[in-house]
Amino acid sequence: MKVKSSGVEYTEKLQAYVEKKIRQLDKLIPESAKDAMYEIELGKATKHHKTGKIFRAEINLSYGSTLHRAVAEDTKIEYAVDAIKEELKAEITKSRTKKKEVARKSARGVKKLAQGA
Repeated sequence: MKVKSSGVEYTEKLQAYVEKKIRQLDKLIPESAKDAMYEIELGKATKHHKTGKIFRAEINLSYGSTLHRAVAEDTKIEYAVDAIKEELKAEITKSRTKKKEVARKSARGVKKLAQGA
């Protein structure tokens, strides 16, 4: 896990929070992907604003030839980390579901061919 911080102090408390949240995604990654790499960037979206959604979190998860990406902006850096975790979780789940559907669809086609022959 690589973490880059710009404009935000990356304290031990924030490090523990990020690791706790992101490590929850490990169970969604396929077992064959032992080389999974998280690249996280935390920072401020703008330097001149003081309120609003000024904190930005970005994550790239790569394993094998697969790349998942999530970006979020929020009022607190912790909220932005929560948002990227949920967004990445949804993207991984969608990808896994899509792969299963493709396999099922091709199996249905084979079954129809076998029944028709």
